[in-house]
Amino acid sequence: MSELQETINDAEECKSLGNKCVAARDHKAALAHYENGINKLKQRLPRGQTGRRSELFAALWSNSALCHLSLNDNWAALLAANIAIGVLPVPRPPSIAAKAHFRLGDAAAKLGFLNVALEQLQAAAMLSPTDTATLVAVKRRLDATKSEDVARRQEAFDQELQVLARALGHDRSE
Repeated sequence: MSELQETINDAEECKSLGNKCVAARDHKAALAHYENGINKLKQRLPRGQTGRRSELFAALWSNSALCHLSLNDNWAALLAANIAIGVLPVPRPPSIAAKAHFRLGDAAAKLGFLNVALEQLQAAAMLSPTDTATLVAVKRRLDATKSEDVARRQEAFDQELQVLARALGHDRSE
């Protein structure tokens, strides 16, 4: 077996172990496996290697984004999903691309970047129009994003109203 194939097999094993941890809801352990697979691919394979390595690399980054989201590390999730999209081979495998765009949209929504979230969630839905699970997840995230946006706007309005009331001598907090 060539060194290239051995490296890919090692990274595939890391992905498989990570997937088992995700199934057991142990996202911290899963993240360690995915990061191990990423490091194996980064260290052992030449830059610009295409094909299976790029697809596997993107899947590992996308899966690490899932773990970061589950661990409420939304900035790390945003970065990992963005890297996953950036390393996807062309043509893009729709399943991996849809998951990466969804995870980027989810992280963006949680961080308050609602325009980015909407754009990424729409991309996920377009990449996987027949995948019911993806479409349901996209709709759920869009609905939550709308609710979060309304809540943020209401909070900002309430704060502005309190400032105005104080300025007018009508402090509402008393």
